[in-house]
Amino acid sequence: MFHVNTTIIPDPNLRKVFYGIDYTPRGSQEPDCRVNLGNVIEDIKILSQVTTRIRLYGMACRQTEDVMKALQYLDLPDMQVILTLWVDSNKASWEKQTRLFWNLIDNNLVASRIIGISVGNEVLFRNEDPTKKKDHVPLETLDAYIQEIRRGLRDRAASAASSPNPTYSALGQQLAQIPIFSSDLGRNAHQIVDKVDWVLSNIHPFFAYTSASQAADWAFANFKDETLKAARGKPAMISEVGWPSGPSSAALGPAVPSIENLQTFVDTWVCQANKKNVPYYYFEAFDEPWKNSINPRESQWGLMTVDRKLKVTIPNC
Repeated sequence: MFHVNTTIIPDPNLRKVFYGIDYTPRGSQEPDCRVNLGNVIEDIKILSQVTTRIRLYGMACRQTEDVMKALQYLDLPDMQVILTLWVDSNKASWEKQTRLFWNLIDNNLVASRIIGISVGNEVLFRNEDPTKKKDHVPLETLDAYIQEIRRGLRDRAASAASSPNPTYSALGQQLAQIPIFSSDLGRNAHQIVDKVDWVLSNIHPFFAYTSASQAADWAFANFKDETLKAARGKPAMISEVGWPSGPSSAALGPAVPSIENLQTFVDTWVCQANKKNVPYYYFEAFDEPWKNSINPRESQWGLMTVDRKLKVTIPNC
């Protein structure tokens, strides 16, 4: 029998000032799949003190199921989630993602927590790499996947809404209202705007060779010039924005990874974004050391270390 400590001890260093935060549970990379529900629960105890919204990156290793369980165990009714079905060129992977997704939808009344479903992340951006053509996913395929999820939700919503059981009838209404989209770079938003309900863009001033002191202003301008312009009135938000704390050797010109620069970005971004009513998901909750073997430049973007130690002072907005 699973026993869990559900006590959330308030941390005075944490403040609920982030609109949302990107979160990848430890061990959610296939084929190892070492996601531990206990670890997820401890993560959520912390994340619930900095935000009310979490964005996930895939269904692999039952990570989404464990996040939903953690929210239930901890009795956090205000916490909401963007689910992601990972999309790559492996059709078997897509079929597995959808199987896990529909199992979650069909067997658990979680619709009230789901505030969006992302079909893929940076699919079009990865298509820009000419050295990896075998991994490319055509826009037509991405669109087909989006429509597949939309049809499935619509059918389930109609079936549930017609149920004499008021619980399932309410579920149908919730399912029908969940927006579907795909997150990508702002410059690619125009390619998918007609296929999605919302427009989500990953905006990283670091990769634009921008200094930490100018990063927030650059991100706001990029969101306005690319995402909002492409959205043409559709709801739009920033699905990733952040700054790395290391390694220092991974600098891109004036864009230098460091704790000091992470603090600068957090200080200049968070409260200003809240004041401007710009919806965003901070990238990201915790460091991901597993990325060291792929690209060290992408392993230290966490607001916290992998062992949940806060790197910076969270501003008081």
